[in-house]
Amino acid sequence: MPVMDGMEALGRIVGKDRKIPIILNSSYSGYREDFMSWVADAYVTKSSDLEELKTKVKELLEKGETR
Repeated sequence: MPVMDGMEALGRIVGKDRKIPIILNSSYSGYREDFMSWVADAYVTKSSDLEELKTKVKELLEKGETR
């Protein structure tokens, strides 16, 4: 992203009263070790296969319906 990286964006989102789930989708495996990534609801390694990302989105949407 031109203005900030994903971890900075995540920090800003978490700093607000958020009610939306957050899925980190990155090709940088080091983010999995970054403490900021722990506040995300899911982490998916970026690849050409979108099935894992679709599955996580579906799971979090279904989980939200039961809140």
